[in-house]
Amino acid sequence: MMNDLNRFYFDLPQWLGKSEGIHRQFIGNFISCLHDEQLQVILNPANFPCYGLKRLAIKESITFSFHSYNNDKNVFSIKESPIYGLYSVDKNGYSGWADICVNFSSYVDKINKIDSISAKNIISEKRDFFRATKLSKHQQPQNHVALPSDYLFFPMQVNSDSVTDHENISAMEALDYVAALAKKTNRTLVIKRHPMCKSRGIDAKIAYLLASNENVLSVDANIHELIEGSSAVIACNSGTSIEALILGKPVYCFGRSEWYEATHKIEVLDDFDAIFLNDKHSAMSAFQEKLIAYLLSEYWIQFDDIESIKAKIKDCISLYESNYGDDFIDNHNDGECYVRSFLNAQREIAILKRKQKKYKKDYELLSFVMRFVLFLPFKATLTMLGRNKNH
Repeated sequence: MMNDLNRFYFDLPQWLGKSEGIHRQFIGNFISCLHDEQLQVILNPANFPCYGLKRLAIKESITFSFHSYNNDKNVFSIKESPIYGLYSVDKNGYSGWADICVNFSSYVDKINKIDSISAKNIISEKRDFFRATKLSKHQQPQNHVALPSDYLFFPMQVNSDSVTDHENISAMEALDYVAALAKKTNRTLVIKRHPMCKSRGIDAKIAYLLASNENVLSVDANIHELIEGSSAVIACNSGTSIEALILGKPVYCFGRSEWYEATHKIEVLDDFDAIFLNDKHSAMSAFQEKLIAYLLSEYWIQFDDIESIKAKIKDCISLYESNYGDDFIDNHNDGECYVRSFLNAQREIAILKRKQKKYKKDYELLSFVMRFVLFLPFKATLTMLGRNKNH
């Protein structure tokens, strides 16, 4: 251990007290393992939505920053992964910021160390878990919905989510394009709104699609059932897309993520055409299966796997750079006050940035949909009342 490392800063997300038990267990296990290193552990409340803003490195310390990205040296992002029960501790961030996404070539040898049979077994075990429990990162409805015998599935994301920064194509532009393809090829496109989405612009967008395109269905059902019934899944970088890979479905992604290299990459709108023209879609290659297995078994850690948590902390310590970061802190109490003040300031900035992003996207959606309402008012009204929705 480096001689000048003497403390850890650890963010406690504000929702922890209201969260599922596994989140509290993971945080508790991680903090306990930090104490095993015999260094001071300073806990800092982190309030939404300041998580994603860049955190400064503090000399003589390592910071575990909740939900952060574009990290400085000695700062590590910590957050739940897209897979229920697994968590990410990453030196760069998550999704398109994750180290395995930014520096993928440096992980190829590690991925290839997993043999093909082991990779299939790791994926199969998680697939069996999904089918037995129907659990996902977000709570899912328990209702059963009659679905078409053949459809393509498009899980929507929160339009102001930070991960949309890594989209190759605007999500709404992609949705419009694939909806038009569904109509042109007489295929069914099933969409599911993100459970955390509250956007009025998305309300209007879905209403427009349902009223103007009979080949589009909006369905609220368990995500695993929607994946299992589909012939393929189209997504930006939604966690649903890696769940679909685990469930053996062909996946087409137009945004970067930790599992992007295991998907069919969509880089321009024309790339979508082949999805609707082909009845058969190729499965993952042996290497792509190894990548998914690596994420599930090594890159992310199980909430109750103490040995893996300890090993991950050791990895972070091994990357610690001595004599780096701000050194204006004279004692630990000053450091704690500084970090809390910094987080509060970040929160105010993040609120403004998030609102700006949300309002901009909502304005663009509402401006577009208003033309539809003006020209087709009766059909729009029926759609808004739910006449054309499938639940």
